[in-house]
Amino acid sequence: MRLYIKDSKGDNRSRFLIFDELSNLQYKVSVEKTALTIKLDIFDNHSNNRVAKIRKRDILFLKTYTISCKDKKIKVIGKFSESDVNFYINGINWFFMGDILKKDFEVINVDKSVIMSHKQRVAEAEVYYEINVNDENNKLLCICIALCIEILNVDTELGSKNLLKNKAIFKKEALPQKCFKINKNIKMKSRRKKWM
Repeated sequence: MRLYIKDSKGDNRSRFLIFDELSNLQYKVSVEKTALTIKLDIFDNHSNNRVAKIRKRDILFLKTYTISCKDKKIKVIGKFSESDVNFYINGINWFFMGDILKKDFEVINVDKSVIMSHKQRVAEAEVYYEINVNDENNKLLCICIALCIEILNVDTELGSKNLLKNKAIFKKEALPQKCFKINKNIKMKSRRKKWM
């Protein structure tokens, strides 16, 4: 199942828009910055009910995103240094593989099966993000994980107090990530996937 995430860069009440393969709007995502956190709420476009939420907090060079989605609660944690970035998933046996900063990565199960792939696309001079979810039961959770990565750009825009002093890490020429870690500290080499 393919879904497409677009940053409207406009009204924060509908900051991110999520479409299906037929360009039908499925979800709207609001973004709100408070003194202590950034709040993302995901609303079903048909019922207008909130179906998931993300709450982000910064502690020094750690960015923690708490995801509440149906009966699941997990965390995406980003650890930033001057030369590297690592992202982890806590609360479920999934992990990242790929290049987070270039928005080209996969979410992998502990058995090494692919849960979701994520890729940046450009069409008619507009940037959007394509996610391919292999199990519809994981759709909302995968959308939330993807939004934790998309919010990096918005976080910079909103002026987070704990952004890295070395701004180059957010640029295209940032140093590539060497690896990502599973929760049990098992290292796996990142692999690159060729896209058609």
